[in-house]
Parts: sequence; structure tokens; C-alpha cells
Amino acid sequence: MEHQKKHAILSLLSISLLFLIGFSSQSNEKVNLVLADESELIIKGGSTLHSWDSEATEFSILFQVGEEWLTDIEKWSGERVDTLQVIVPVEKLESGRSRMNRDMRKALNADDHPEIKFIWDEIVVGEGSNENGKVLNVKGSLSIAGETRSVEFETLGELFDENRIKVEGSYNLNMRDYNVDPPTAFFGTLKADERVAIEFNLVLERE
Repeated sequence: MEHQKKHAILSLLSISLLFLIGFSSQSNEKVNLVLADESELIIKGGSTLHSWDSEATEFSILFQVGEEWLTDIEKWSGERVDTLQVIVPVEKLESGRSRMNRDMRKALNADDHPEIKFIWDEIVVGEGSNENGKVLNVKGSLSIAGETRSVEFETLGELFDENRIKVEGSYNLNMRDYNVDPPTAFFGTLKADERVAIEFNLVLERE
């Protein structure tokens, strides 16, 4: 009888241990999120004659987070972000004007530095939420034309449409901070402003 009792206790402990291991494994599961087709990233600026914009017709994002990022916005945590990387090929920036495309690629030294790249350092999820989602404070490094600078900006994240995440925001920068001379044309009579805005509206889904 005593032997049977010990056997039952050991069996119960084994089952409990397996349950805890399974629960821990499930809670630690990570997923890779990538861009959905409707995602947009646009660089906007001004000049001595008119405003302009250049759309990234191709770019990529890898966002690796805990499984709960796709199920419950109240469980979002920066500590559960493993990877965030954004790559924009300079050759894929399209303004709709061939001359401007050429001048921009030259200014960004696309031959030697063909990519604009952002790599995350830290994400802090704002406390509380509303119908518009969660505020995310993002810190990382931005590399343009071979120069890398630390950046920090806010975005708004939303969980929607069958476990997809929407992120929108913008970041303003000065091209001279990256040793990029604003493009000029017509013997200098048209000169682009040195400050530009990177605006993004991203939809992220499971890879």
C-alpha cells in the first residue's frame, strides 16, 4: 500500500513537472513577423521650389517577438522583443522623377552603401492603451550613406485583423547629420531642404 502511495505521488509530480515545462515552453515561444503587401514607407522633404516625396517600393522588416504580441495587446512587452531590423535598398526609392532619383542615389552614395538600415536597441511599451493602440518608444541605430547614428522615436502599435500588427509613425532627420549634401539642380537654383521626414505605415504578419 505504501509503495502504491509513493508511486502515485511520483506520478503526480511527474505530470506536474511536464505541465510546467510545457507551459514554460509555450509562453517563451517566439514568432517572426514580416511586412504585409499594404505596408508603406515614404521619405518626404521640401526644396526651394516645391515639396517632394520618395516611396520605398521595396523594403524588408524582421520583427521577432513573443507569441503573445499576436494575441493580447495588454501583454506587449519590450523585453519580449528579440529582433527588429529594417532594410531599405536605396535603388528602390522612387520619386516619380528620373532626375531626382539619380540625384538622390548619388547623394546617398548608393554604389558604396546600397542600403539604409535600422537596427533596434530597445523598445519600451507605454502604459495603458486606448482604441488607437499602444505607444511604442523605439531606440536604435540608423545607417545612411555609410554613417550610423543613434535615433529614438515614437510609434503607435495596434493589434488587428486576425492577429496582425499595424505600426505607424514618423521620424525627422537632418541629412547633414549623415554627411549627405542635399541634392541640387539647375545650377543650384533648386536645392533640397536638408531636413526630411521618414513616414511609415506598416502591417506586420506571421512569416
